Amino acid sequence: TVIDSQIANIRSQNNLAFQMIHGLCLFSGGSSRKTIDLLARCGLSPAYDTLHNAHAAMADGQIQR
Repeated sequence: TVIDSQIANIRSQNNLAFQMIHGLCLFSGGSSRKTIDLLARCGLSPAYDTLHNAHAAMADGQIQR
């Protein structure tokens, strides 16, 4: 929830991990850019562009293997 995320902002390292996992789940599930950016403004997910770059970086890492 939003309250949980805001409380977790106290520990930004853990919050970033939560946001990235949550955001990548949304991104992989096909959520719209508007939805992801709205959740980013609430502190629940990284921005759509950040997720897109992270997804591309992970995919490139798998291709090089």
